[in-house]
Amino acid sequence: MPTEVLVPPLGQTVDTVTLVAWHKEEGEPVRQGEMLFAIETDKATLDIEAPASGVLRRVNARPGDEVHVLTAIALIAAPDEALDDGPGANREDGKVAPAGPAEPTRGRTLLSPRARRLAEEEGVPWQTLPPT
Repeated sequence: MPTEVLVPPLGQTVDTVTLVAWHKEEGEPVRQGEMLFAIETDKATLDIEAPASGVLRRVNARPGDEVHVLTAIALIAAPDEALDDGPGANREDGKVAPAGPAEPTRGRTLLSPRARRLAEEEGVPWQTLPPT
């Protein structure tokens, strides 16, 4: 059974992070515990370890993408494991199509600390902006 590669939670105030880089390419073998990707918060850049051993498959986030914590951004599967075509999977290349806009959160605006700080420095009224 494939293992989902999740964006780790980094605290109660961090809802999103920026994917900085993948240390492995899709299709490459990975070992549990080796550095798989790097993420950036408003305070630090962190390397994240692979949660399992196998082959990196269905990478659906690219460097520069802002991703929500606990979101699956790839799979690690056995080299000979067939993956079913779940929602969003492209049948020809085995990759997952990028997710569309997230459902709006009722009564609460989700905004990264960095985006909030930049908006406040530039005088942008982020509370009135429509969510995407």
